[in-house]
Amino acid sequence: FSYKQSSLNFGVDVPFDLTHGKWIRFLQPSINYNITIFNPDQKAHESFPKGILQYANASIYFHQIIKKSEQDLLPNWGFITSINAATSLPGVKSYGSTWSVIQRIYFPGLMPNHGLKTYLAFQNKSRADYSFSDQIRLSRGYTSVINNTMFTISADYLMPIAYPDFNLANIFYLKRIQTALFYDQSQLTIPIDNSNTDMIQNLRSTGMELILDTHFLNFIAPIQIGGRTSYLLNNQTLKLEL
Repeated sequence: FSYKQSSLNFGVDVPFDLTHGKWIRFLQPSINYNITIFNPDQKAHESFPKGILQYANASIYFHQIIKKSEQDLLPNWGFITSINAATSLPGVKSYGSTWSVIQRIYFPGLMPNHGLKTYLAFQNKSRADYSFSDQIRLSRGYTSVINNTMFTISADYLMPIAYPDFNLANIFYLKRIQTALFYDQSQLTIPIDNSNTDMIQNLRSTGMELILDTHFLNFIAPIQIGGRTSYLLNNQTLKLEL
């Protein structure tokens, strides 16, 4: 069968630059609205949506970060807080609702230009016909699964390895090679089919990332290229990612 789909999204973001002295402060509340109209032909299955799906979401973002030098991989001190909520509005199908809180904190490392960052996040979902996508991240190396709640905590230690300053005919410039060591842990409540009960699952991983800080064609914006090796502690396997 075939169908026509029309979508409209609009929102308002209100940024406030509260920077003062050595601290970079930024606050931004946002609100967005999305509507999608499905119009399938007569061959479509009855479960396929026909009509309007709509939802709204609101968020607030704030960071306070100390200014860093060009050589620092992370700010020595600072934090980022993000709160987000979304809910379906009346329509032929529903996404349910969801909300999340994300907290990132930055600390100085053991050596100059090193850095430590932590990630603490929680999300809750009330699912319906469909489900909103995850708003927080899962432990690295694992595949996302349907969940009602998820709590993730992680830590990354970043350090520079070398500054090659390698230039290839103004096409490719390699500025820096850096690495990161990480540990992730996520706890999920996963719904069991045809049951009102949930299963609790803990996913843990640790590993290393190797990152190249590059520029192409003398373009001012940097591009990071790298790979990750994750050791999945649950099933004691390695996973490689580019």
